[in-house]
Amino acid sequence: MKRILIILCLVPLLLLGQFSKVGSVGAKFLNVGIGTRSMGMSQAFSAVGDNAEAIYWNPAGIALSTGTSIFTDRTNLWDGIAINSVAITQTLGFAGVFGFFYSGLSSGKWEETTAEEPLGNNIFVEYLAFQTGISYARFLTDRFSFGINLKMIREDYPDHSRNPHDVTGFAMDVGGYYKTEFRDLIIGLSIQHFGADLTPSGTYPDYEAGDIVDPGQEFISYPLPIVFRGGVAMTVYDSEQISAILAADLIHPSDNLERYAVGTEVTILDLLKVRTGYQIGGGADDVGAFNFGVGVAQQTEAGSFEFGYSYTYGNVMPSLHRISFTLGL
Repeated sequence: MKRILIILCLVPLLLLGQFSKVGSVGAKFLNVGIGTRSMGMSQAFSAVGDNAEAIYWNPAGIALSTGTSIFTDRTNLWDGIAINSVAITQTLGFAGVFGFFYSGLSSGKWEETTAEEPLGNNIFVEYLAFQTGISYARFLTDRFSFGINLKMIREDYPDHSRNPHDVTGFAMDVGGYYKTEFRDLIIGLSIQHFGADLTPSGTYPDYEAGDIVDPGQEFISYPLPIVFRGGVAMTVYDSEQISAILAADLIHPSDNLERYAVGTEVTILDLLKVRTGYQIGGGADDVGAFNFGVGVAQQTEAGSFEFGYSYTYGNVMPSLHRISFTLGL
């Protein structure tokens, strides 16, 4: 177990450089945060997720779920861009927890421009992208759980019908949860989007000084946006009316500087959940640094449900809004 934890810690640090490499990866839609609980806590979530939402952050977390967990999320980005997500997990006793997930981005349509018609040609195009796959997690000991996502990634680039481009690839997410012997302190570690480079299909015209030099230029490959996450979480206050969780994460993307996230979740009367968090570092000019969220939860005889909302401060960009619904059966 200790060896697994060491490998999860060291491998990503060897793979990822300690300097910003902005613009060096593709499929950046994979880095958009999914879920109102996780984003309300500013992504300090590696050691917090315990239902289907955990699939998008640390797949080992779904090992803590019971029965059936269904999670849906809507993320509104800028200028009509949106991401819709769904994840379902099912506990099968000693065999572990199995899951399925899908997350798709739509850019909305905009007018195409070309070298010949830079002001538009009255043709409207759209960028589409999604990730989908299966998940599995299981407790290997009474304190350590292991989880993995195997997924397909696809991007469809707009180029009308003349020469469409798309790219399809495969990747995996790997994670671990470790329950320490100090109170309820949990350590969470994950590596996301680990896979081979992607190469768009088709060709494009290579222009030079207004003339086409090569009408069939092939696209070059680009790497996936690998992210290493490591964090801790612990209950810092607990009473019959109020409980509070404090969490902290180190987030290390392959194309940027490290970020540090601190988040908290306060539960009032097992009904209202208030979340907030803050990120520092990353060289992102504080975009998305502050996050806030609320959740309204209810336990019934049939199961539990929660409706959530989160707000992400955008600074120089518009703020982001998310809504989600989680059902436990």
